[in-house]
Amino acid sequence: MPNSIRPANVLDIPALNRPRHAEIQLDRVQTLLFPQRPGTALLPWARTPGYTLLAHGAGGLRASVQAGIGRDNSAWDVAHLAAWQSGAQDDWAVLLAALGAVAGRRGVLRLLAAVPGEEHLEPFRRAGFTPFAEETVLVYDGGAPEAGRAASALRPAQPEDRWAVQRLYAALTPPLVQQAEGSRTLAEETDEELWLWPGEDRLCACLRRQRSPRGCRLGLLLDPACRQHAPALLHHGLAGAPRPAYLVLRSYQGELLEVARRVGFRTESEQVLLVKQLAAPEPLRQPAASRPAERALGTVTSTPSVGSACAETPK
Repeated sequence: MPNSIRPANVLDIPALNRPRHAEIQLDRVQTLLFPQRPGTALLPWARTPGYTLLAHGAGGLRASVQAGIGRDNSAWDVAHLAAWQSGAQDDWAVLLAALGAVAGRRGVLRLLAAVPGEEHLEPFRRAGFTPFAEETVLVYDGGAPEAGRAASALRPAQPEDRWAVQRLYAALTPPLVQQAEGSRTLAEETDEELWLWPGEDRLCACLRRQRSPRGCRLGLLLDPACRQHAPALLHHGLAGAPRPAYLVLRSYQGELLEVARRVGFRTESEQVLLVKQLAAPEPLRQPAASRPAERALGTVTSTPSVGSACAETPK
């Protein structure tokens, strides 16, 4: 076990880049599109700034845990675990717990992790992480697809579309997932593109694409009533995109798996999504409005069902 745990600094970069006894790279697609050495996230010009904790023992550096820091304090993403000595993998749970303590003191609400396979879950479980979803990573490395008929209905997202995208996300995403990851719906990086497909009174689809010199990443939110247009939407995302193209689908989007395979995607890997909540949400209690009062004001309470916006294809 470690004798000490401390934050890493730029002077530790040579040690961090030495050959490692064991390591886990999290978030498969992010690792493939934007590979970086463990120490480079400490540099001020790094694409994704990071925070790294080191565990030291009698033999020197034993293990490390690195997290990516987002633009706000809503979440940190665990990105990399490394061990330099035999048996130092046991330090990972201690380091993950210490990382949560540091993040909590900085006002971060949660730690997130996309773990590549159930065989790597144990240190996260010991540190208090819980699973909330699974992801399937599919890859497309074929030629240019044909443009679909739905592509003409898509338009680039604007900042004022944030609420509409949030409504679509909330309608299609299980409450457990929303509680775990918060609302990461609009593009957060400058190299991300977002297209929307408007319906009559709400969005029907949201297509995300993130480019890199090593390929691109696609994500799709689609109203089930518009499933027949999924191939055309995927064709739009693939058009002009660098190869290979990775499509990430959640476990609750299973109906899109077969559609993606028919387009030409094949399964590349799977990963488990974990969360450690650092702040307990407190529900805001408000008195419910009475029905007589609603009638007197001429209001009618209603909850539109998902799919009503896409019953007809936009002209």
